[in-house]
This record gives sequence, structure tokens and C-alpha cells, in this order.
Amino acid sequence: MPEHNFERFNSAKAPVFEGLEFVEIATASPQELDRLLCSMGFQATARHRSKSVTLYQQGDINLIINSTPDSFAAEYTTAHGTSICALGLRTPNATTAYQNLIGRGAWEAATSAGAMELNIPAIESIGGTQIYLIDRYAGDISIYDIDFKTLSDQQDETTLLSHVGALSLTVELEREAPWRDFFRNLFGFKVTRDNLIQIDGRTNLLLETADRPGSADERIDSITFVANDLAALKRHLEEQSVSLREVDDQGGKYEVVLPLSDQFIRIFIAR
Repeated sequence: MPEHNFERFNSAKAPVFEGLEFVEIATASPQELDRLLCSMGFQATARHRSKSVTLYQQGDINLIINSTPDSFAAEYTTAHGTSICALGLRTPNATTAYQNLIGRGAWEAATSAGAMELNIPAIESIGGTQIYLIDRYAGDISIYDIDFKTLSDQQDETTLLSHVGALSLTVELEREAPWRDFFRNLFGFKVTRDNLIQIDGRTNLLLETADRPGSADERIDSITFVANDLAALKRHLEEQSVSLREVDDQGGKYEVVLPLSDQFIRIFIAR
């Protein structure tokens, strides 16, 4: 369980973070997930050189779909179904950021890099998920150029969706404050009164508590994509036989209705 006030371990300030690089989804149903993502305008743009991992992209969104057997992602899928198992955060120097976080109380995450692969540092986060620290994003060579092979059968880029607007984190009520400290004190993220954790100016984490004590499966349980043109997206999804369900009174947020198994990440669309 996370500790309160991580800053007591060290007086160093939190590292600088410059936004969300990727969201990693663990699944045992990659073909099912591929159909869903493609219906939403995503393209499979690259595949990992040695693992069952595919990169899907659209707008500024990078989704890494991991179905590698006998891996952390496989274990996470067994426990939670198709779920978000990791995030990648941009930081100018990943090694320095990692040492800073560990020195102030973060927990090291076990990662495995194969031959000729990048060894990306990561720490453990909510529900056993991992947060990777990425410093290859502003130059000519990204992490995808090294560990992935570009797919040649790509179509014209679709930009129905712009970026990841929010990720929802479900926790037990008594663990709400420690997790709030985790993101505020370790990462330096701004936390509002309603538990909205701001990664940057576009992407937020929403810390939500379980309805009943003891009922929470602590995890990142939903992702919200921001639409460039909501009307155009609705028309496109209708053509793909995918429907949206309105979830607020203002008509600004919709849940994608998934004809899939119960254990599947919830996906929302916002204006």
C-alpha cells in the first residue's frame, strides 16, 4: 500500500514530466481488440521485433497492445481481463527521473528487455500497473523506431480522435489519500479538489473511489479519447456498427458500447 507524504524520503523536487507518451493494454484477445480499434479509426503502424506487441496510432494517441505469452501483460490479463497495464510518461531524462522517484519512495517495477531492445525504466503504480519513463520523444528517433518494425500496409491517416483526455483510476476509499499523495508528491502533478490529477494541459487522471468498501479491484479501468469532430465520429462508428451511449446530461461524453466480454476496458469519447 502506498505511503503518505513520499517527500519525507528525500528533499529532491519531483522530476519534470511533459505529458503522456503511450497507454499499454494487455489482452488475450488481440484480434477482437484490433477490430474495435480499427473501427474507431486507429491503425496498426508497427509491431515489436520479438514480442506479441502492436502499436496503434491516431492523432497524438499511441496505444501499445500486448498479448505476449508468459509476460507481465499476460499475468495482468489473467487477473483483470483486457485492461490498461502500463503508461508511458515523457520526461527529459529517464534515468535521472527514475533515480529521483526511487530515492523518494517509489517502487521499482520488474521489466525485461531482450537483446538489442531498449531497457526502459519503470516504477510500480496503482493495482500493480507500471509507469514507464520515456525520454526518446522529441528527437528523430523514438522508442518505436528501435524496438518496433514499421508495417507497410498502412492507409491514409485517420484523425477522428485527437488525444487521450482522461484515464480513470478506481481505488478503495481508505487508499484514496495515499494514492493522491503518490501522484502529487512523487510526480509533482497538480491535484484538484475533485481528485482530478493533471498530467499536462490535455490529459488527466481521475481518482475514483469504490461504491462499497472492499469492492474495488484497484486498476486503471477506463480511457477517454477526445474527438476532433464528434458528429463525424458518430457517423463513422455507425458505419462500423459501433454505437455510443450518452453518459452525461450535457451531451459531451459518450461510452463506446462494446459487443465483447464483460472483462474489458471501458472506453469513452469526449468532445
